[in-house]
Amino acid sequence: MTCSGVEDVYQESEAFFKRYLRLDVSASQTYRVTLASGTSLQEEELYEGQSYQDSDWVYAMIDGSFILTREGYKEVKVGRVFSERSVCLQSHTAHQERVRLSASEYCAHQGSHQAFKPKMESLLSKIDPHKLVFISDGCPWIGQWISEKYPQATQILDYYHAVEKLTVGTKNILKSANWIEQQQEYLLAGQVSQVIENIKQLKRLPESEKEQLIIYYQNNSYRMNYDQYKANGYYIGSGAIEAAHRTLIQERMKRSGQRWGKYAETLLKLRVAFKSKKDHLIENLFTEVA
Repeated sequence: MTCSGVEDVYQESEAFFKRYLRLDVSASQTYRVTLASGTSLQEEELYEGQSYQDSDWVYAMIDGSFILTREGYKEVKVGRVFSERSVCLQSHTAHQERVRLSASEYCAHQGSHQAFKPKMESLLSKIDPHKLVFISDGCPWIGQWISEKYPQATQILDYYHAVEKLTVGTKNILKSANWIEQQQEYLLAGQVSQVIENIKQLKRLPESEKEQLIIYYQNNSYRMNYDQYKANGYYIGSGAIEAAHRTLIQERMKRSGQRWGKYAETLLKLRVAFKSKKDHLIENLFTEVA
């Protein structure tokens, strides 16, 4: 019943039980059991990490997603952790890679990053910091947290985010047809300084916008050594965390007409458990009761 409430809206679970199991289980019953399970689930167990000793490196990604609540839109911080051994390459081009993950662990919290960070730190607590590879966008608090908490780890700015920043920032000015493609090549070669110089040469770009772009690439240059990352075999895109938004949040919590109340965090915990393949934690709750 809990699984049904976690995977689909409560009204649909009522129809499922009636149609396939010939059981009369109301939507309110599914809601109450799901809520009780989520309330009983302990975060200490949910976010107990693993060591990944059989992996050469472990990826960690963080991003935000918004859900509609009764007080308006609120951000859900989402983290995803997986080893390089779980990555299966599906397709590959000069500028893009599509991968599939066989296993990963999730972390989620509706609210401030101050409350999110301890959960993510617990998930990463058994991993050798030297094996950690963080891939993120340009969010300042994420970069600062990684630098302070995991100085031995490798930090990577999502390559596609770096390209998008340049594309959007220069979209309203005339420039050579292949200008963006040239900058992509410089970025992949680890030549961020050349990209900055080329931005300075854009005469039609307003000085204020030019300065913003330059500051962005200067501030993030320390995590834009894409040539080195590729040489080490690292992935440089954060598609896995964007997929996590769909898997963890959107499929269940961003349906048409949904407005979440105080139990959104409770359902989030359950979503994390099931999508991290830790549903045994839910089964244990019912075993203990029995």
